[in-house]
Amino acid sequence: MLSQNDPFISFYRSQMSVINPAFAGIEYDYSLAFNSRNQWVSIENSPSTQFFSISSKRKNNIGLGLSFVSNKAFIESRTMSYIDFSYRLQISSDTNFFLGLKPGGVFFDTNFNDLSSNNDPALRNFSRFNPNLGLGFLLQSNKIWVSFSIPRMFDSEGDEIFNSYSNNSSVYMGFGINLNVKDEILLKPSILSRFSGSETVADLSTLANINNRYEFGINYRTNNSLSGLFSINIKNFTVGYSYETSINKNGLNINLNTHEILLTINVNGGNEDTKLGPEPPK
Repeated sequence: MLSQNDPFISFYRSQMSVINPAFAGIEYDYSLAFNSRNQWVSIENSPSTQFFSISSKRKNNIGLGLSFVSNKAFIESRTMSYIDFSYRLQISSDTNFFLGLKPGGVFFDTNFNDLSSNNDPALRNFSRFNPNLGLGFLLQSNKIWVSFSIPRMFDSEGDEIFNSYSNNSSVYMGFGINLNVKDEILLKPSILSRFSGSETVADLSTLANINNRYEFGINYRTNNSLSGLFSINIKNFTVGYSYETSINKNGLNINLNTHEILLTINVNGGNEDTKLGPEPPK
């Protein structure tokens, strides 16, 4: 992941609404996505992430969606719940500009009952909710897409005991292009970067789509991780798998491997009133 606060997954095209609400409802009349990511599986109580979203095209150039992301690491859990809203402005026959808003918040919870050796009465369970607001912009045509977003505009501070529930705003910028290699083969290089304070992390990806049915590719993350992914599209269903490994072991004899699975269900109802323009690149 790019961070514990703003999860970003290898199959990002299906789940970009997590970090950019402008993606809500732009591809299908109805879309449902589920993702499960188990990070560093060789380490006990390592981070895990579950993601669920549903979005829909609506009339009058509007897209609506809901997104839920649950992160758990050791005794801490963080659940993000947001409503996504997008609005389309048509620039030309094949180019659209989308505006997005993301109201919601983050639930933070620490459960010391999970510590079998906890005998300290000062260590009490703790929970807190931090409301927030995000925004995003998306420019897309049949050939390219450009994304800019701030999933949470407002910082939240921790305290002298529970600093880990603090959240810092991050800025995301992304760009992708579609290259027709042959009639049935589409090459899709892209980059997505996160800027948070002095930290910058980027994902460099290249995917190959064959006959709009099979997709495979590779992703390099600049914090020294490499992943390969594969997905298959069967009618309205897409099933995918990603395997990620750390390039730099930092001298530790530990396998920092991550497994990730994806399931999406996409439906077009054929109602022309809900169509927002040309289909975006998958």
